[in-house]
Amino acid sequence: MLLLLFDVGSNRYGLEASEVIEVTPLVCLRAAPHTPAYVAGVFNYRGVVTPVIDLHALLGERPVRRCSALAS
Repeated sequence: MLLLLFDVGSNRYGLEASEVIEVTPLVCLRAAPHTPAYVAGVFNYRGVVTPVIDLHALLGERPVRRCSALAS
């Protein structure tokens, strides 16, 4: 079984690779007002505004450092 591994805090998690559609490069996110703290922001994914979930914040860890896009 092939897994995509990632760490959240001191815990390691894995997703079965067959369940992963795509891994995107790091992108800058735009702020998403009026969303829960675990929503890191949104980005344009192939023409669709897509929310990004910060698993650190969702699981009670310190939020990860973010790259925010400048307002245009």
